[in-house]
Amino acid sequence: MRRLFSTTAGFQPSVRRFRHPVVGELRLRYVKLAAVDEPGHHFLAYLPDDRDSEDALRRLPAGG
Repeated sequence: MRRLFSTTAGFQPSVRRFRHPVVGELRLRYVKLAAVDEPGHHFLAYLPDDRDSEDALRRLPAGG
């Protein structure tokens, strides 16, 4: 997935850091997509930026 976004013209992914009380630090790369038919609306998708963050997300309890 990272390869696809890194080769898209004009795309600049950004990384945000979060501190979760159970799993600790999360480094998440986010993608902001504009809704074509709804001006002013956007969709944000957060993806793990590294293996540690990916593992931490898997350890999060379902539903909370």
